[in-house]
Amino acid sequence: MTDRGETVKGWWRDPLTKAPPGNQIGEMHTLARLLARQPANAHARPVRAPSGTTAYRLTGWIDTAALKDTDPRTYVMLAPRPDVPGAKGIRCTAWVDMQGRVVRFDEGLAYPDGSEYRSVTSLTGFDDPLPVHPPATTR
Repeated sequence: MTDRGETVKGWWRDPLTKAPPGNQIGEMHTLARLLARQPANAHARPVRAPSGTTAYRLTGWIDTAALKDTDPRTYVMLAPRPDVPGAKGIRCTAWVDMQGRVVRFDEGLAYPDGSEYRSVTSLTGFDDPLPVHPPATTR
């Protein structure tokens, strides 16, 4: 899988195995699940994603406080700390393909001082699914 994103320093592109520390692919899927539960996305229909593939477009606002139990890692990064005001929440759009994979994630963070952060990540080049086997039960 290739992880490609844009930050203030410009575009970067890395194979998933070389993704930078703090890579948030797992968090993107968690946030996409939270978006899917929002009433506005209840009747989402497949559309053409920016990549040209067919995907569900899920969009909405997620309060930082809502992440405390569902995504503790992201919550800790966004929550207020003594030295950082913390983000109020995330305005995001996730494109989820027909196989349930997030193929593009567009997020914007809003801070109490009015500043904002925006990130767009596109995920491409998916490999074949890895086989997952349940552990043997022991008694």
